[in-house]
Amino acid sequence: MKKGCVFFMVFFCLILAFNFVSGEILTSDANVSYDSSIIERFENGSSVKVSVTVKDNSGINIVKGSEDLNEQIRLRENWLLNKTEAVLDSLSEKPNLTAKGVNFFQGNVSIDVFNELLNNSDIEIIKDWTDVPLMQGNLADEIEILVSDAGVQYDSSIIGRFENQSSVTISVKLRDESNIIINGTFEERDVLINQKGDWFNSTITEFLSNFSKEEFNLTGVSTRGFRGNITQKGFNELLKDSRVSLIKDRTDAALITGMLDNETEINQSNELEDQNISSNVKENIAKDNFSFIWISLIIILLILMIITIKFIKNKNEY
Repeated sequence: MKKGCVFFMVFFCLILAFNFVSGEILTSDANVSYDSSIIERFENGSSVKVSVTVKDNSGINIVKGSEDLNEQIRLRENWLLNKTEAVLDSLSEKPNLTAKGVNFFQGNVSIDVFNELLNNSDIEIIKDWTDVPLMQGNLADEIEILVSDAGVQYDSSIIGRFENQSSVTISVKLRDESNIIINGTFEERDVLINQKGDWFNSTITEFLSNFSKEEFNLTGVSTRGFRGNITQKGFNELLKDSRVSLIKDRTDAALITGMLDNETEINQSNELEDQNISSNVKENIAKDNFSFIWISLIIILLILMIITIKFIKNKNEY
């Protein structure tokens, strides 16, 4: 009887250990997964740092080896970028963003915004990001943001770059003057997202046509802007254009390109490479988590087996 109880205790402890390692993921009525720890965070503060991932309902399947693989990647990436922007636009108050990707964004949210996210069926998962540092540090704290007479925000470091070089690598974000508000049913939102994407595409194309290759060398585009190398003359023209919302210095941002504005590189081979890298990283993280769980369980099992053997041995001695 006692032997059976000992083995039952071993089994019970293994279950507890597995739950401890894996953590608890809850699901809202809108089928949004989220970390239970976020609720506890709000008991001690007015905001919580989270990472929000949107669902991929694009219906665009990436088929390896197909002739239009790069086009499939571009279409799905643009769809996800527009979906992420639509989620942000739908919030009653804007989160204090620390990072934004093709299908995710990270930042501090209030309890009201968190509840809005829980009720948004376009959200896949909300992760507690409180104890996860920004990979490259908060660069925004190191650079002063200035504003031109036309209301264009820009990094102060860009001015200093021109003292030592003829062109500077920048990223440009345009203002949303489409007057297209994303709301309605899922199907209606999809139509509006596509309409807004088309508006930005035509606006970006028309905007870039005003620059010569000598003034601006385009290296990449995003759903709401573009990136490249610009001369001081071209930069001064941007500062006078009220259609421009923000100009970021990207000279030293090679390691974090896309972290805050997630540009789509013109070189499509880079897109495929980036996708493969992202997939490999996710696979490695999954493998590491899986290995950690099993190693922890094996160690716990070995300890409990030793305790059980000593218990049986002492019993036999008596």
